[in-house]
Amino acid sequence: MKNLNAASSFSIFAALLAAVLVDAYPMGPPAAACLNQQPFHTKTKKAGATDLYPGVAGKAQFAITVGSTTWSAGGTLTVTLAGASGSTKFAGFVMKAVRASNGYTNTNLGPLLGSFACSTSAGLTAPPRYFSVYAPGGENNCVAHSTGDDDMYSSVTCTWTAPTTNEGPIMFSATVVSDYDKYQTQIQSAAIPNSAGAANFSTGNDTLQSMPTMFGCGSTKTCSLYPPSCDTRGGCRYGVMITPMPSTNQLMFEIFGHTFDWLAVGLGDSTEMEDLEIVLCGYDSKNSKTRMEFGFAPGEFFVPVYRSDITDMKSRIELGNADAASLPVQPNRISCQFVRPVDATFSYYRYNRTSTTSSLVSVTSKMSAEGKFVILAQGLNVPNTPNLGKHTHIPLRSPVRLTPMGNKATVYFSGIEAKVQTHGTLMTIFWLFLCGLSIVVARHTRPVLTQELVKKQLWFLIHVCAMVIGYVIALAGFIYILVKEGEWETDSQVHGIFGVIGMSLGLINIIAGIFRPHPGTKNRSIFNRLHRWNGLLAMAFATVAIWLGATFESLRPEFRFWAVIVLAIYTGMQIIAMILFECLRIRAVRNKKLEGAISRRFELTDKSTESVAATNSEPEPKIKGKQLEHVNEGWLVAYACVFLALAAAFWAGLWMH
Repeated sequence: MKNLNAASSFSIFAALLAAVLVDAYPMGPPAAACLNQQPFHTKTKKAGATDLYPGVAGKAQFAITVGSTTWSAGGTLTVTLAGASGSTKFAGFVMKAVRASNGYTNTNLGPLLGSFACSTSAGLTAPPRYFSVYAPGGENNCVAHSTGDDDMYSSVTCTWTAPTTNEGPIMFSATVVSDYDKYQTQIQSAAIPNSAGAANFSTGNDTLQSMPTMFGCGSTKTCSLYPPSCDTRGGCRYGVMITPMPSTNQLMFEIFGHTFDWLAVGLGDSTEMEDLEIVLCGYDSKNSKTRMEFGFAPGEFFVPVYRSDITDMKSRIELGNADAASLPVQPNRISCQFVRPVDATFSYYRYNRTSTTSSLVSVTSKMSAEGKFVILAQGLNVPNTPNLGKHTHIPLRSPVRLTPMGNKATVYFSGIEAKVQTHGTLMTIFWLFLCGLSIVVARHTRPVLTQELVKKQLWFLIHVCAMVIGYVIALAGFIYILVKEGEWETDSQVHGIFGVIGMSLGLINIIAGIFRPHPGTKNRSIFNRLHRWNGLLAMAFATVAIWLGATFESLRPEFRFWAVIVLAIYTGMQIIAMILFECLRIRAVRNKKLEGAISRRFELTDKSTESVAATNSEPEPKIKGKQLEHVNEGWLVAYACVFLALAAAFWAGLWMH
């Protein structure tokens, strides 16, 4: 499973939400398409093809018809996939037979059944392509188109040979691609019962009698919860709890969360979203059914997986007060439970683009010994379809590996990626604290901090050190996130633009300070004004960038709420402090007897234009030091403490959420 809106940063789980993003396949779809029945096209329009989705505006354009109302073990059925009218054609398809009684929307929970032998409509030269998905005996248990050419199907008629065991009611399920960027999914036949009666296997779709309990976390269960302010007595909105079952060498997973449509838990060897074993549970509001899906993310995409080793699947939905189309609303609360081996082995199909073939790759995912990191994602379905849509927030990540077979601890998920936390901390050390301190020291404490160190007055040293060191820290944060992301993130483009402008203006100020005119020269007063206003402008741009970055919709609402409060106080206090210090300064300047001296002390006049006569005719009045102390040490310490505390509050929220 990449900000949130930091967020294209979570691209692997995003691939779970949309089809695998690769180019079209010249020899027909890869074997993995038999499981999730999604087109593997880069330009396929899932959300936009509502006119092709069955039931939308009465425009179901494709259907499956079966030649019998019952089936028997070892028998045959005639199955036809065709357009609703004779003129409706399609460019590609994938079809399979599955159990109809699993109670879930998706059809990859049970095995693919039987075998196909198909013919196509007249005029099509390329025969269909057959797959033997998880079928060592070589059964053709999935059928699809076999060419990337412009051939169009009017219909496909197959003879389906049934398995030799009673699998209960079955149904045929298909996806049709009408054009490169449009498709209709979940084309399903009516449920067809077995003539011998009900099957003798468990369908595994029992309803949880109650939401999972956190009782036993830290003693009999290993738990990861969120937010960090919650505990096992209550207040937790998300959780993954793992209970060992030593007698059977299995683990029982319990997952719960407040979300609109789905939750997905990923198990991996790092907090990065790669090489993840994924289990998803959710709710299909269109069909009023729960859903469970299994997969593996070997790299930058999600591959569906059939898991016969996951058992005892149960789920429960407590519906919120509206659907996702009317955000913001109270989301559903989804819970699910399943049992998995401690060390699980499963297979996924890897497609080789050179040979245009799919190979079955075996993966072993061990929860014994050192355990796994756990990532919990949530999101929406694509509107008006059963397809999985985007994340609503950045996935939660466990800070350590969960070791249910060893130390049974309770840990708390982090709602923000470590790279985003590091970036935010480094940037705000400068922009929320050191930058403002540097400006105040240079503008308002020159008459006070006049002690000399290394032949420079103290105010100057503080100003330069705070500005240069702070900028280097911020630059490190800026470079760090670019390196970690590896690209410019379009989802956070406005935040990035304001940040780049702020950093650029800050760099200009530092370079200009190095080459500043000497005191008393003609251009020194011009430099002072430009230097001051450029610094304030850089600080303003950076503050806007921080606001934008801290309020991304993909960030957890708990952090956004905290960040808005802290940043609102910071912004208000900064404005008040700057206005207050300027008012104190103006009051001092208004003392006419001191006006000339203050101007010279603050270097606001162009000394090169003063005549010697004028200078000699009005001797500078004698000034006691305290008369110029409009911002004394006490004011400076108070300012530093207030804004350091506000910056620390922001950092605490960043790392605790």
